Amino acid sequence: MPADFPALGPENSLLRHGLECVAQGSDRYVPLVMVGRSEWGKVDCLDYLEHSALERSPPNPTRTSVERWEGRKLEAEFAAALESDSLHRLHQRFVAADLVIVDGLDRATKQHFFQAFSSLLDRVIESSGRVVVTLEHFPTDVKAFPPSLVSRLSAGLVVAVRMPDRESRIDPAGPVPSIRRIASLTAKRYSMQFECLVGPSRRKNVAHARSTAIFLARRLTGKSLVEIGGFFGGRDHTTVLHSIRVVKKRYETDPGCQHDIDAITESLGLGGIDGSDAAKRAGHPVDSLSASVSKTGRRLSPAHHRRRAAIV
Repeated sequence: MPADFPALGPENSLLRHGLECVAQGSDRYVPLVMVGRSEWGKVDCLDYLEHSALERSPPNPTRTSVERWEGRKLEAEFAAALESDSLHRLHQRFVAADLVIVDGLDRATKQHFFQAFSSLLDRVIESSGRVVVTLEHFPTDVKAFPPSLVSRLSAGLVVAVRMPDRESRIDPAGPVPSIRRIASLTAKRYSMQFECLVGPSRRKNVAHARSTAIFLARRLTGKSLVEIGGFFGGRDHTTVLHSIRVVKKRYETDPGCQHDIDAITESLGLGGIDGSDAAKRAGHPVDSLSASVSKTGRRLSPAHHRRRAAIV
């Protein structure tokens, strides 16, 4: 199971089961519909599913493995495609994708969009695609949904995202750093202006510092990929995910990167990237990134220990 599986307590065991099925490529639950308030962790679940899909089937120049949309933006895209007589191209993109994610479908408002999306759902399901939808209310309670859409959404697994038990909730007094503070200290570490770090510059040194800040923001705040990308100049979630992967790999092999990240986390008042109380309080899973030290003084990556364990 990927390390970034969302932190879900026993009250969400059915949701956990559904997520695991989708992440493993199963079409047992098509669509998977998650119902609940936005602050209850739905975005983290979607980030996990997108991450899993990209690992299973990386995108290439001719197709994308994931189509992820917010309900109102997809409604606008449908309207634009209809006006330009290119709706068939939009359909082709969705049918070709391994995973279709629509966050907040019930935030859209137009009846003709819901009818068109209902037909699109049929095509995606017929092509063995997986579909995940989030709603604020159960399909049967959304008055704007036509019966055909209610029927299609209810045909898979409709599961409520439940409020965590008291013991699982975030401690609001915990030292969870803000994205702004992480970005500010990262900019200071790399001797650049804050505005440069969060701006559009693609210079190598700026891109490196920005990726480091993005990695730390995800690691230490528990914020979603979309929220983090929005702070760093409106970058999309796939760019954020790529930055996180690059820095994580670099941290495991590059002593200079390790030193920089350790210095930034110490500036934040945390004990290091591994045991961050902030990340735990934010409900973000923490997988160990620190490496043991070899006899030569060089850190050994987790991959080294897996290879060693296999030999033993």
